Amino acid sequence: MMRVLAVLWLVLVPLLARAEEGWTIAVSGEVSAGEDFTAELPDGLVFVLEAVRQAPPNPTGWTIKIHKADLPDQDLVWPANPPYRFDNVRYLDTGYGKTPEQMLEWNPRRFSFYDDPAAAERATKRIEVVLWQNGDEPPARPDPKGIAVFNILESRIGRIGEAPAVIWMRFEARFSVEP
Repeated sequence: MMRVLAVLWLVLVPLLARAEEGWTIAVSGEVSAGEDFTAELPDGLVFVLEAVRQAPPNPTGWTIKIHKADLPDQDLVWPANPPYRFDNVRYLDTGYGKTPEQMLEWNPRRFSFYDDPAAAERATKRIEVVLWQNGDEPPARPDPKGIAVFNILESRIGRIGEAPAVIWMRFEARFSVEP
């Protein structure tokens, strides 16, 4: 019995300690129009600047996303950052009538994210009930534990087809998850 307790102690204590730690990491890089950027974060998270495809006619630029490495289709940023319709901190693009200069003025960009896909899923369910009012009572919104600051350090404006666009940028981003 004592041996089993000792083994459990050796296994569980590091796991509990890790859950209490939280983390902070900085990422820097550069990206050109039409290119994605990805960086691994702690706890199996992945930061992505996803290039807008088919620009134009779609607005040129990128979308900020974070997902678990094994769940690339579940965005952990979108449910943590209203508004859920219209322009949003996630969009580094010329949508919603913005010029490239106006897009660059929103700098730095501060946003939240979920580090737990289950919490992001609960937040998404709440958003769906609130936005599309299906008669259900909205569930409680879980608080996101992640905070990030995305800062564009340098950029170039040019044209993609006939549309003015940010064609290159250098950036840094700092991500933190509270314990």
